[in-house]
Amino acid sequence: MNTIHREIQELESSVLEIVDKIDQLQYEELVAFTDKRERLVENIMKFKNVLTQEEKEKLRELGKFDAGILKKMNRLKVEASQWLLKQGTIQEQKSAYNASYTPDSLFFDRKN
Repeated sequence: MNTIHREIQELESSVLEIVDKIDQLQYEELVAFTDKRERLVENIMKFKNVLTQEEKEKLRELGKFDAGILKKMNRLKVEASQWLLKQGTIQEQKSAYNASYTPDSLFFDRKN
């Protein structure tokens, strides 16, 4: 039981820390958080049948923060998408500007 309580406390502190700095989060921090959260939740779920009512309530309260975290994840996803699109456009423009042609070729204009 003590292990479950420690896992829930660690989950709570991780969630509250992330929520506290949600606006300044970088992608890497969010990935580390989700990995840690997944590990903690998996460990807690192994003992879901022996959780006290208080522990279940604490987990429900922590679940309320999921919407804000998901919103941040989606914002980062959109930013990454826009960056990739921008990079694609830049690459297309660069390719068009640097079109391959033979620099010593000649063109002839005909007068009709």
